[in-house]
Amino acid sequence: MKSLYLIIIAIAFNVSAQILIKLAGRDIQPSSLLQQLFNPLLILALTAYGISFILTVFIYGRNELSIVAPFMAGSTFLIICVLGHLIFNEPMTLSKFFGIILMILGMTTILK
Repeated sequence: MKSLYLIIIAIAFNVSAQILIKLAGRDIQPSSLLQQLFNPLLILALTAYGISFILTVFIYGRNELSIVAPFMAGSTFLIICVLGHLIFNEPMTLSKFFGIILMILGMTTILK
């Protein structure tokens, strides 16, 4: 894969955006739509998604889509699963654990 460092940065921004959305969702009180739209965490999440999107466009243009897209998606899912457990105390079930193993196997298979 070309631009591995950009792939890592794009994944990091995507993961950051998802965590920020989760944090923003926990803080939302019944309030006006306008107040929710100007939630600083949501604004940061949108910014992170935007940066991730722009990097992803660049990455897709320079790599095999059938390899890089599943790799990026799988990496994002894996990191979110682990961080969900570490940051938000979400349960790490046996099915999640085996799913992670299968995703790692799948990702390594498509890279070969």
